Amino acid sequence: ALMVVPGLDNTPLEFHLFANIYLAGTIILGGEPVVIPLLHEYVVGHGWVSSRDFLLGLAIIQDFPGPNF
Repeated sequence: ALMVVPGLDNTPLEFHLFANIYLAGTIILGGEPVVIPLLHEYVVGHGWVSSRDFLLGLAIIQDFPGPNF
């Protein structure tokens, strides 16, 4: 998938985060076991959060009732 933001030399961090989450949500089949490693690669690989913070956030969201993905 190619997403273009016309007129911007440096696309904002929020756009990259949205694009990666959108891509993960639209093309992934298999649910949580498939999505978690992909999201980890997106957010930790780009340095947006540390691996520790990602795992803490994942643990917190898993504690809430209802669907998480």
